[in-house]
Amino acid sequence: MACGLRLTVEARVGYEEEESDTFCDCVCEENMVRNPKPSPVKPADDEVQDMCEKVKEKVQEKTSKTFSDFKASSYRTLVDYVNSRIIVFIKVQVGEDNFMHLRIFRILPSRHGEVELEEILDEKNDSDPLEAFGMENGAVAAN
Repeated sequence: MACGLRLTVEARVGYEEEESDTFCDCVCEENMVRNPKPSPVKPADDEVQDMCEKVKEKVQEKTSKTFSDFKASSYRTLVDYVNSRIIVFIKVQVGEDNFMHLRIFRILPSRHGEVELEEILDEKNDSDPLEAFGMENGAVAAN
């Protein structure tokens, strides 16, 4: 049963509008606070690539590596109502067969497209699934 909660346009990153223009279950506020679930994995678009470009320098600094390739491949999002932000998990190709997963967040409402790198999972490959992750998964904190 739909809760009728509607998200602002800025909070819709990674979610397609349903015909009813309402969101329920995995994106309703009550459920998100108790049981947050990430969106399905989607192909990266220009907006996601732009987020990657904004954090590329920090990724290179934290991993002590330089990347000539830094192309977003896919992404998924998680709305964090408790902290008023959207968490974006991005699979980034950093070499021919090399990938990394980034955890980036954007505070809501987003001003000027500001994003912040939160964590990095390095040494991934294309077959590694893009999962929601946090410090418990051996991620490198970006702070």
